[in-house]
Amino acid sequence: VTVLLAVFLVFGLRGVSPATVIDFEDVPGAEPYGGTYIQDGYYGLNSDVFAVADGGISQPYSGYDYGTVSGDWIAFNSYANVATIGGPDFDFNGAWFTGAWNDGLTINIQGFNDGTLYYNATFNVDTSGPIWFAANFPEVDELVFNSSGGTQNPNLAGSGTHFVMDDFTFNQTPAVP
Repeated sequence: VTVLLAVFLVFGLRGVSPATVIDFEDVPGAEPYGGTYIQDGYYGLNSDVFAVADGGISQPYSGYDYGTVSGDWIAFNSYANVATIGGPDFDFNGAWFTGAWNDGLTINIQGFNDGTLYYNATFNVDTSGPIWFAANFPEVDELVFNSSGGTQNPNLAGSGTHFVMDDFTFNQTPAVP
């Protein structure tokens, strides 16, 4: 019984950890009009190329505005570059995504652990509103986000393969004692 209880405590409690939802409302030093990069260590993660903006103020009536799910702030892949999020092992549950300027924008997300690709998913988004991407990528230490294609929405002033992300949801993977 003691051995079974120990095994349960080590492996069974893993699914109990509550999810963390990052809504980007509290990025230190964020400027409403965008371009403020998310600094390493934000929620215990590191990011490359992700910036934040107040979606309704920075680009009203665009995917930046329509992609806002909670609060006012969103993250986006600055200059439409490949973006990464990494850190100690975590479970990527999912996030809301919207095309900033292009309808039919393709987003590819790859999940790695120790440099080995374990997950690879591709989906399409539009500028009219967010879609939830349920990733369910357990035990990753790096996510790589790449966007391409689509057709520029003629009703929007901007262009490019930028995407908007809100409510990034993950679980910290507890360390095994």
